[in-house]
Amino acid sequence: MRGSPRHLKTQASQPARPAFFMPDRFLSYLQKLEDAGLVASVVELSADGKALNYFDVSNFDFQLTPAAIAEAAKSLSTNPE
Repeated sequence: MRGSPRHLKTQASQPARPAFFMPDRFLSYLQKLEDAGLVASVVELSADGKALNYFDVSNFDFQLTPAAIAEAAKSLSTNPE
């Protein structure tokens, strides 16, 4: 993650390693966050021409109220992927 002065620029799959996530699974979670507008991806080319995918946290503001939770709960699936 990057975009914040307190974070070092890292490749998208790098934070998955210490948390014992599989990088592909971690990237699928990041994709879901991007689809929701919570992060934005940036692809850059390394010096050797390799595509590196970085994610920036987007600015967002949610009001967490009982009504908001009830509305969000309607979108939950009972069938896990």
